[in-house]
Amino acid sequence: MKSSSELDWKWRTGRATYYGTDDWSIHKGSCGYGALWRDEPHGWDVAAMTDYHPDYADSCGSCYEVACDSLKIQDNYGAKLDRTYSCYDSSQSVVLRITDTCPCTYPANAYSNKRWCCNDMDHFDVSVWAFEKLADKKWGVIGIKYRRVPCDYQPQNVAPAVSNASPFPSEANWGQDRPRRDWPEYTGQRDRDFIFDNSLDNNWWDASWNTWLQSPKDAKESGMRKGQALCANIKSQGALALKTNPGAFQNKYKLEFWVYVGVSGWEGTSATVPDIKISLRGTKGQCNVLKIYDVKPDAFEPTCNYCADYFWRFTFYLPYFNGEWSHSTFNDPSQFASGCGGNTVWDINQIEFRNDWGGDKWVCLDRIALV
Repeated sequence: MKSSSELDWKWRTGRATYYGTDDWSIHKGSCGYGALWRDEPHGWDVAAMTDYHPDYADSCGSCYEVACDSLKIQDNYGAKLDRTYSCYDSSQSVVLRITDTCPCTYPANAYSNKRWCCNDMDHFDVSVWAFEKLADKKWGVIGIKYRRVPCDYQPQNVAPAVSNASPFPSEANWGQDRPRRDWPEYTGQRDRDFIFDNSLDNNWWDASWNTWLQSPKDAKESGMRKGQALCANIKSQGALALKTNPGAFQNKYKLEFWVYVGVSGWEGTSATVPDIKISLRGTKGQCNVLKIYDVKPDAFEPTCNYCADYFWRFTFYLPYFNGEWSHSTFNDPSQFASGCGGNTVWDINQIEFRNDWGGDKWVCLDRIALV
């Protein structure tokens, strides 16, 4: 997440549609947050970001201030839409949290997604309850101005809820257990330390065994948005391993990485994910070994606009490597204070992408980061 000092605070122009009239689609977002409670920070003021927006890769949980803007806009098919009289009050705004994706390539809703989500214009699909604070639902789509903001930001002129708001579904049957959230309000604005992002960080080096690494020249344009990826053929009982000096895991709580899954569509099957295992290692031994299938992907990005081949992001919270349940969310480095595998947090200095099975495993990784 970007800190307030890293934000440029510049308004950008875009457009917005709405979703959620079925009551449940906002609770099935690709970020994996599940049921959202109205009394959580920002409640049901949520949005889906297009998967080719420049901010998309790290967008889950981030927040944007959005205001209606009286504009003449058009869709990706060229239809012109006059929305110069659509806004209730263009000086009012709402802060939205990103919880979902608006994919360009989505066969189940191909016409509509191509119309709005394919990068002809910055676009957000926002919850119906947020949309109707800015304009009447009858417009369907409106022009907006928006900017990324800290999630605890308070707009100067907050758009109020309307008296005839769309009905809210009952939360009575959701139970009392609230999920732990990996959101800036709880984690603070934490830095994302990239191990690999178009190239390997100077503080990390290759420690692989029984693995053939593709040269940077040959891996050019194999990564996200046609950048460079870290590609390797991992032989049986081998590992693509990245090593650093002790101390790199201090004050970190999760490991993120993106994996190339091929032409799977936005919602492919797990069979497209390389069958590898993930582990950490330190000066005193190896931590728990986890299957990549132990977690669900939480973001999906095509290699280019209109492309159908994808990278998927996987998030492994560090306590998983010390035996914690891999469907839990963790949001504080103190939850990994004991380290793993007999190592203190300071001792851990290696990440391993392992092939413990027979046969070769070809894998391309990008944007490997500790947060």
